[in-house]
Amino acid sequence: YQTYYIQDGEAPAASEKEYYEVDTTWTEAFSSRYYTVTPVAEGGALESVVDLENDEKSLFAAEKFKIGELYDFRYDGMGAGEQRHIWQPYNGESQLAAFDAWECVESGPVRTVFETSAEETSRGPATLRLTVYEDLKRIDFDLKMDLDSEGARQLRLMFPVNTGSLFADEAADDG
Repeated sequence: YQTYYIQDGEAPAASEKEYYEVDTTWTEAFSSRYYTVTPVAEGGALESVVDLENDEKSLFAAEKFKIGELYDFRYDGMGAGEQRHIWQPYNGESQLAAFDAWECVESGPVRTVFETSAEETSRGPATLRLTVYEDLKRIDFDLKMDLDSEGARQLRLMFPVNTGSLFADEAADDG
């Protein structure tokens, strides 16, 4: 094992970055060292996530579906995989969860956390948390649902990855 000792020393330099005010509604783009994240004004999803190190390319193609939208397919079958096709969220059989506006619940030098909730989904309440780290190239999405006990659940949390922008440079370089 290792022994560490605490000694008096100089405090680290104060950061010049202003932190997001906790308990406020999040409506405008937020930037960390690695990403710029923009919420949907109505809440419950993201408009864009831009990689600041990769020529400011968007990580998601959010034209058709927004990032983090929650669809409930209201399927009450046997739960044995008896359907023969993959259900699409635009086929009229799904319901988009109505989340509240995003709120900042934590902000500091390590991370900033935003949260939104939906009290009335067809399967119970839901909470979506987005954590943006300042010095890590990482974003966490956490969905918490208090699911009722009836029927099977077919839920889809949308992350429409922009694969075209991620691989376009490699394809051009191959020749």
